[in-house]
Amino acid sequence: MNLTHVILGPVNTEKSVILAEDGQHVIYVHMDSTKEDIRSAAKKFFAIDITTVRMIKMPEKFRVRGKFGQQVKRKRRKKAIVRVRDGKNFDLLSIVSEKTAKKKATVKKDAPKAAPKAEKKAVKKTEEKKTEGKK
Repeated sequence: MNLTHVILGPVNTEKSVILAEDGQHVIYVHMDSTKEDIRSAAKKFFAIDITTVRMIKMPEKFRVRGKFGQQVKRKRRKKAIVRVRDGKNFDLLSIVSEKTAKKKATVKKDAPKAAPKAEKKAVKKTEEKKTEGKK
């Protein structure tokens, strides 16, 4: 399996915060990933040695929403509880947020600087007012 798609993100719940204090971290992983995939992805992308990996498959759930009782299905998910070697802590949420912030910054720099339509209209209106004032 491609290691870039193994770790999907952190799990933010009360239980995961309590486990993080104990040195265990809970993350969402791809449904087809194995324990070895998770170990190698964590080592490659986060430079972390993992001692144990426990997997949990969360079943799909149906929820009733709306006025007419429409059923909405939540997809199946897979979580992994990993223990980091030597009690080292890592904050996956901050790592992910730093990467997304860097991506957003590069996208803004690379984006073409074309004036939006609303801005063009505002410029036209001010020019029209100046010409009306001169008449």
